[in-house]
Amino acid sequence: MKAVEKIVKVISRFMFQISCVLVLALILIICADVVARYAFNSPIAWVYEMSYILGAFIAATGIAQLMLDGGNIRVDMFYAKFSKKGKLFVDVLFGVVLFLPSYAALTWAVIRNCITAYLTGEESVITTWYPKLWPIKLVLCIGLVLFLITYVLIIIEKIGKLLEEVKKGGKS
Repeated sequence: MKAVEKIVKVISRFMFQISCVLVLALILIICADVVARYAFNSPIAWVYEMSYILGAFIAATGIAQLMLDGGNIRVDMFYAKFSKKGKLFVDVLFGVVLFLPSYAALTWAVIRNCITAYLTGEESVITTWYPKLWPIKLVLCIGLVLFLITYVLIIIEKIGKLLEEVKKGGKS
C-alpha cells in the first residue's frame, strides 16, 4: 500500500507541476490576445478555445495534488465543533457513502465519453480551429483516475486513524 501511495504522490506532484506551467501558458495566450485585439484590432481566433482547454487541463492535472495537500473546501460551521474522532467519522462516512461513489461514477462517465470521442473522431465546434477532443478528454480521464485513487488512499488513511481513535477511547 505504501508503494502505491508513493507512486500516486509522485505522479500527482508531477501533474501539479504541469498545471503550474499551464497556468503561465494560459496567462500568456490571453495577454497575447488582448494585445492583438486592442493594439492591432485583430484578435487571435483560437485563444478562446485554447483557454478553456488549458483550464480543463489545469483542473485535471492539479486536482489530485490539491486533495493530497488538504486544499479542498469544507463547510466548517459544524465540522469545526467536532472532536478529532467526530471529524474522522464524518470524513469517512461522507467519503464512503457520498463522495467516493459520486467520484467513481463521474470518472466512469468521463472515461466512456473519452472513448466515444476517440472512436467517433469528435471535434470541438466552438471556433474554426476544430481540434480533436479525445486528447483533452484523455487528460481529464487521467486526472480524475488519479484523483479517485488519491481519494481512496485518503479514505483508507482516515479509516485507520478513526480506528486508532476508537481504540484510544477518544470522545466523539
